[in-house]
Amino acid sequence: MKIFILVLAILTVAISAVALLLFIKVKAQYVKRTEELIDEILKSRSFESEDIIITPNKLVLALNKQLSRIAIIENYNPDMPDIYTYSEIMSASVVNIEINAFVVKINYRADGIINTIIIPAFSKEIRNSCHEIFKKILCKKLEYRFPDFKFNFFASSDWECNYIWAYDASKAGFAWINSTDYKIVNLRKEFFTIDTKYNYFELSMSGQPMQLMVYENDFLSNIFTNILETIRSHVALIDEGQIFYDNYANIVYITNGYSSIQSLLLDRIEEVFYRDNKISFTLLNNKKVIHYLCDSDFIKKFENFVESYNLRKIANSFDYKTDRLINVNTNTKFIVDITRDRLVYCANLNKFHGFSFLTIAFSNLESADVVRTPSRNYVRIKTKDDEVLDVTCLKNEIAHYVKAQIDEIINEDV
Repeated sequence: MKIFILVLAILTVAISAVALLLFIKVKAQYVKRTEELIDEILKSRSFESEDIIITPNKLVLALNKQLSRIAIIENYNPDMPDIYTYSEIMSASVVNIEINAFVVKINYRADGIINTIIIPAFSKEIRNSCHEIFKKILCKKLEYRFPDFKFNFFASSDWECNYIWAYDASKAGFAWINSTDYKIVNLRKEFFTIDTKYNYFELSMSGQPMQLMVYENDFLSNIFTNILETIRSHVALIDEGQIFYDNYANIVYITNGYSSIQSLLLDRIEEVFYRDNKISFTLLNNKKVIHYLCDSDFIKKFENFVESYNLRKIANSFDYKTDRLINVNTNTKFIVDITRDRLVYCANLNKFHGFSFLTIAFSNLESADVVRTPSRNYVRIKTKDDEVLDVTCLKNEIAHYVKAQIDEIINEDV
């Protein structure tokens, strides 16, 4: 009895498997036949399709190769291939797409009236196909708006394509379009933040930094890779793989080299602040604060860059064999610039907008004295014009060293 039941079970499974295979084969043949007949219908109307959506309720949508027309085939039944309704709309007439539960709506304008194509979308494949068709239509519109650019990468902000993003790798042109506006900017001349690890993209749109949502995962990775390769090829390397300075545009790029990059337009940065694990930048005439996460080693490297950048405002170079750059206090230097016969007192070397300096010609020096109080040490420098400069020093021995340098200059001029 047990053997009989086992044999019966095996036969049942075998018959079910054969039946399933036959069903799959018949369904595949049915689908193939349907696609062939639809293709014949479209070709008979000189319609070469780019994308086709075949829905379970006998509705077919197709976008042509030129992305200019959408064919609509209704009441289509492959068992009665001559009975159907065919119409077309211009793709430019599509206003937007919506999704509600398992229904996708394509809204388009005809004769001043908004009409709607309702598409059953029980499968993810159909929903994605509707998104791709509308995305391609908008991408075509964007390309038409900017004929001088050749966009390499496209993305949408969300499934509904409220925004379309596009990027021209050769010109660094980043463009966008929505239902009411379109614009293009040079990404090498704007503040932007890209972090592919968190799919984060921030860019200044209409003068305000904004986080841009990106629906397609590979878009940011493609832009990041392209920008980093371009920067490495054309921009001066300050620190190996992490800090790049574009002297012509006065822009700094900071990056971890594999997932994040931040552009910094130095002419538009007010202050820079350092924390344990990030650098923060405030912008001129803007409440926005840009934060860049990094480790303490990178913070030190960036501080060194800022210091060097500020020193270049005083002179393109110093002769470190003869000129003396003295760290008199935190982020403050006193420079004996023998090359140019002057003293330079620099403050806030770790900042951009807050950096300041004062110079005194060697020939104008009158005297220097060390003054020590309970709260600070400083060198009081007097000039022949009766001006007084107090140079605050972190330590008393530094103050005496500065005085010795000045005394040497005065004695040489006597």
